[in-house]
Amino acid sequence: GLTFYGADSPGGVLSTAGTPAATSVATALSFGQLISSAGYYNTAQTQGTAFQVSGQEYLGFRFVNEATSAVNYGWLLLNTNAVGFGFPASILGYAYENTGLSITAGQVAAVPEPSTFAMFGLALAGTVGLRGWKNRRAAIIRG
Repeated sequence: GLTFYGADSPGGVLSTAGTPAATSVATALSFGQLISSAGYYNTAQTQGTAFQVSGQEYLGFRFVNEATSAVNYGWLLLNTNAVGFGFPASILGYAYENTGLSITAGQVAAVPEPSTFAMFGLALAGTVGLRGWKNRRAAIIRG
């Protein structure tokens, strides 16, 4: 069945604590659940028993960001299948917080609303149009 392998400490897969670590089971998260330092992160083989169902579940993880040396928290949205004990499995999305703070499952970077893009587009078009009008007017005056 589906199994996860976590990075060396302090990285790992959010899971239940197991002794030995190979008996740890990855935690299937729902949208909006917190992924933070408050969980147990297995750095060894982690059983994917909770992901051996048909549906979509979030998997929490943490890793050391080589660019900042900070521990970052993230999530994967997996689509899995019960018939194949988790397979086929597809990654539908992922995100991580690059500041070292916690993240909630399903949270992504802030994206401006479409109206913000529309306003920016109008302002840009107006600026380009005004600049062109001024250049044409200056050419006529010099003309």
